[in-house]
Amino acid sequence: MAHLFIPQSLKADHLAYPLEMAVGATVAEALADLGTRHAGAIDPFWREGMLRPGFFIIHNQRVLDPDAVCGLRLAQGDQVRIVQPLSGG
Repeated sequence: MAHLFIPQSLKADHLAYPLEMAVGATVAEALADLGTRHAGAIDPFWREGMLRPGFFIIHNQRVLDPDAVCGLRLAQGDQVRIVQPLSGG
């Protein structure tokens, strides 16, 4: 399994984290599957096959280009983190 880590502020109370994602699937396929299995759990950052503006994905310690996210295939033990930068002010 690969694992998805989500910021505390976006976590749904009824789910156990990290969420498991299928090895061999692309990140886009895995997130779509999670969206089907856990309605609303990924909507804050992923919708209609795209990462929503203002969010980034870190894959095994590397920030991904938003265009590379969809085609990346997950391997055993991969860690995917959703990151929303803090706003300064």
